[in-house]
Amino acid sequence: MRLINSFRSGIAALKASAALGRALRKQREGKLAEALVIAQNGLAILRHTYVQYSNPPERSAHASLTALAESIAWELEVPGVTEQDLSTALAFLKAVDTESPPNGLGEYIPFLESRLKALHRHPHSKLGLSAQRFPF
Repeated sequence: MRLINSFRSGIAALKASAALGRALRKQREGKLAEALVIAQNGLAILRHTYVQYSNPPERSAHASLTALAESIAWELEVPGVTEQDLSTALAFLKAVDTESPPNGLGEYIPFLESRLKALHRHPHSKLGLSAQRFPF
């Protein structure tokens, strides 16, 4: 059973990575609402119980999709991702060496932290807007 779940988890990571690519393309085309939906759907794929967050591909896809979705949501002034997604992505980004690649995901840590704090301050509001903007 563990082998099957590992396989299913890997497939989920591939699907989430494909969603990231499609969302980035829509963002470049200026279709932000579509890009946000695609990114949120990619995150939904990674919420299945068989997804193994201990695997780097799954965690990387999750962090990338979270950063993209929150960036677009901030721009559109709409809700982005769940508090759990923000917390999980932040934990991953803080745990890895995100400073080594140029323009790495580590740049999103302050932005994602501000989004998480905004959710805590206004848990029932539609928006958790930040004064900072980190475009993806």
